[in-house]
Amino acid sequence: MAQKTINQLTTIDRASYSRAEDYLLVWDGSTDIAKKTSLNEFFATKESYLMVIESPTDNKTYTIDGRVASPRTITNVYARTASGACSITLKNLTDTTDIGTVAASSSGASASSLANTGVLANDRLGVLVTGNLSPADLEIVIEYTA
Repeated sequence: MAQKTINQLTTIDRASYSRAEDYLLVWDGSTDIAKKTSLNEFFATKESYLMVIESPTDNKTYTIDGRVASPRTITNVYARTASGACSITLKNLTDTTDIGTVAASSSGASASSLANTGVLANDRLGVLVTGNLSPADLEIVIEYTA
């Protein structure tokens, strides 16, 4: 296992050590308490998709990613409009499962709960827009860890 020591702290290189059942003690610097963290959580890469639809069409599915490059876990779905309102449902288009639904308006909102958050490589992701009340400039942000 490759290790580096920095100010008496030992870090582990993911390339040489990546068993998910092992844990690190991580100190965030803001408290005197170390947190037990899985290696997968510690090394997870946080990313996001951003999609802007100028004039969303009611009951239409828009593709966000036509072929997911690597497995990922969806962690948040956020949407807002410049004006008007609508609902969006994030879907795994490959297996037709719903991941989360958001009522989008000018104040913005995140999905209150998510399901089926695991997305496999080569899956397709999209959003279904419904319940249009003259929405304009719909912004959608999908956060995930890979």
